[in-house]
Amino acid sequence: MNKHHRLALRVSVAINGVLSGAARSMMGVDLPKVAWDRCRHLTRQIQKTSRHGWHRAARQLQDQFRCALTDLRRQTDQVAGQLDAPDSSHATATPHDIYRDLITLHDEFDQVDICPRKHTISVVTGPIVLENIALGPFEVKLNWEELGQYQAYSVVALDPNPAVSSSDTTHPHVQDGSLCEGEGRVPIRHALRQGRLLDFFVMVRQILQTYNSSSAYVSLDEWQGIECHDCGRLVAADDRDTCELCEVDICNDCSTGCRACDRRCCGECIDSCSGCEEYFCSQCLGHCAGCQQPFCEECLTDEKCPACHEAENSENDFPEDETVPADTPVHTVRLGQTTVPA
Repeated sequence: MNKHHRLALRVSVAINGVLSGAARSMMGVDLPKVAWDRCRHLTRQIQKTSRHGWHRAARQLQDQFRCALTDLRRQTDQVAGQLDAPDSSHATATPHDIYRDLITLHDEFDQVDICPRKHTISVVTGPIVLENIALGPFEVKLNWEELGQYQAYSVVALDPNPAVSSSDTTHPHVQDGSLCEGEGRVPIRHALRQGRLLDFFVMVRQILQTYNSSSAYVSLDEWQGIECHDCGRLVAADDRDTCELCEVDICNDCSTGCRACDRRCCGECIDSCSGCEEYFCSQCLGHCAGCQQPFCEECLTDEKCPACHEAENSENDFPEDETVPADTPVHTVRLGQTTVPA
């Protein structure tokens, strides 16, 4: 027996001991924490886009939120089904079964790493390509001392190509190292509880090689592109424009031209004239010295808008309160009378 086989034998005995202890403590029901966290994450994103007025992006996120709610509802139904179904998940694998799985992992994966010090078993998948989008290889790392806990493993991109809108989403079903297991959730839970390590790693790889738009953190349709600064929508490079003042990326729909200088601007660098209602960039738009409203150069006269000029002229049409000249004679004031000119 070589060094590799001796290591696998020693680890298989340790894993069997963990599984035996976990089987006595586990209740047999896993709440859909990942699906719940995804709904909370999307809720925060929708609130953020709404505050910024990115209505199109908010609508896209709402579609994802509906899918996430559907997935959460499906998983809670599965949890309810586990309560009624006979529980065979505690039939743990023997040390020999675990040893055989550890040896066979080397036939299934090009790279396998067993680290007794960290209590981990890691495998590396081949490069993942979904709908012509290269996502690179992934490392699936299982901590066998956490087999009795909800999330005993992580999935990490080794050559990440994350979604443009979410840097921690490295796969449509992987976010921040957590895998959205979808329909594979129950089989994966049972495999881990029983110690069927080979089945576990193969199922995770199969999920990574499969795309399900209904359970994706970010759909592949929105994986690549450039995010518009104004509306938050992802657009292809051909549909992108750049604000000529602040140089942010904007889509063609949000790009607006200045009537005076023809610069293409984002929503923050352009505004409409309060007089002619044409759009002007911030460098071509002034403000009335009276009311401080934005006006173009043609609508201002002596730095004031027509309304402020009209108000000023109206005040000049009415003379100030008349005063009685000092040398004008007046009658003597008597009780009940007022002073009037003679």
